[in-house]
Amino acid sequence: MYRSFFQRFFSVALLAALFSLNACQKDVDLTPTEANPEGVAGERNQIFYGVSQFGGALVPSRVFEIDQNTGAINIAFSPTVNGTGAAITDIRGICYLGSGIKYAIMTGPNNGPGVPNNSLMTLNVNTQEAFFVSTSTLVGVVSDIDYDPLTGNIYGLRGNDLVIIDGPSGLQNYNAVAIQGLPAGHTVRGLTMIGDVNVGTQINIASTSAGFGATTQMRKVDPNTGVTGFIATLLPGNQLNGGNCGLSYQLTPNSDLFINRNGTGIAGFGLNNTAWPNQGNVGTAVWGAAGVNFDDLSSDVGQ
Repeated sequence: MYRSFFQRFFSVALLAALFSLNACQKDVDLTPTEANPEGVAGERNQIFYGVSQFGGALVPSRVFEIDQNTGAINIAFSPTVNGTGAAITDIRGICYLGSGIKYAIMTGPNNGPGVPNNSLMTLNVNTQEAFFVSTSTLVGVVSDIDYDPLTGNIYGLRGNDLVIIDGPSGLQNYNAVAIQGLPAGHTVRGLTMIGDVNVGTQINIASTSAGFGATTQMRKVDPNTGVTGFIATLLPGNQLNGGNCGLSYQLTPNSDLFINRNGTGIAGFGLNNTAWPNQGNVGTAVWGAAGVNFDDLSSDVGQ
């Protein structure tokens, strides 16, 4: 069939346009659009959780759901043991495990009847029920836990020791490694996993001191040796030094770090935040969840 010059021109132009579109589509397809592996966040999420410090029978620990966009506290609750309904009142750590509603908590030694003390438990934040996993009796009280999705391990603190809860054992085996290289007078008071573009994940801790010359530092920790490396001094010291230093960080690199304040001064208890990772003297700013003294925070990779 005979085609005019214009018909041939538009046909060629249409083919060129289609070819160009296909080429662009291939470029887009080369960029992964699927969600990252469970437990590693690819986008900012809307909530994370914290547990408040146990202050005795009249001041029990509670779990707080925090809006990560505004810093507002959405809900606060006391978890209960599945099957018995006993309230868990002494909680020393919380972390995200995956599947949106599945978290882990670490209980302390001061719970009442029907609650396993010094134990790792999974927590369904929708039903607010906790399920026993294992006990930390052989290593003692463990706090400030976080989950590494690459190894399956949960890491926590026992004073100035790093505790490794072994993932391949089904989170049944506990080992402790002394944390080395801390400044004089420092106690480790916070732990979080962070995303690292070179090694995948990395353990960061916050150590702090009180009194004259006090500082609060972030350091990375080698889980095999306990050797630490200095990263930054966190400021302002009058809001952070000597506090609990509960930490939260999204595993995606270059996210916000959240840290618990020490409760002194006008700011009081609550959370500060800063862009992370960073080095040197790093300022943090008053952020949200005012009035709560957090013992630990989950990484904000849930939901």
